[in-house]
Amino acid sequence: MTNTPPTPQSQQIEILTKCVSQHLIIAQEPYVYTGAIAGTPQRWAKWSSKNKKAVILDPISLSPVVLTPKENGIAIKINLNKKPCTIVSAYSSPLEEVENTLQDLQEYINYINNEDFIIGADLNGQHHNWGYSYTSPRGRAIDNLIGSCRATLLNTEDAPPSFIIQMAQWEGQICPFPAHQ
Repeated sequence: MTNTPPTPQSQQIEILTKCVSQHLIIAQEPYVYTGAIAGTPQRWAKWSSKNKKAVILDPISLSPVVLTPKENGIAIKINLNKKPCTIVSAYSSPLEEVENTLQDLQEYINYINNEDFIIGADLNGQHHNWGYSYTSPRGRAIDNLIGSCRATLLNTEDAPPSFIIQMAQWEGQICPFPAHQ
């Protein structure tokens, strides 16, 4: 491990996690530099899908059981309220078929066999159930998976988008600091 000074980006994310008291971060499309997830403190544990598009970050060293990484997903098992809970992160590019990622998710769900789970995913699908004005075939396939495993969708129809584009600049909507909203 090198003793390099923290980057401004890693300092920002560290401040954010302290501010909102995060124990795990489920993310998609992280910044990857020379094959490694960048922009996070070096001491954090990081697990990623094979394609590095889905990650789980652990700032507090939970010591989870790591399930086999899939091409489009990664899962870890932790104890949550004294019960096993599997945390999954998944990503599906809008340029690829969503079925491969849905298969990865279904394999994780089958493996955990009725234990609690939380999935954080960016599957690039549109559906009325999560606020779009139309339902795409991709969105329908995602909704079918949600229904088949009796999961509950946590975002609501009236939720604001997780990002907006203004003059070709991404503006994140997850930061609690007023200067960033």
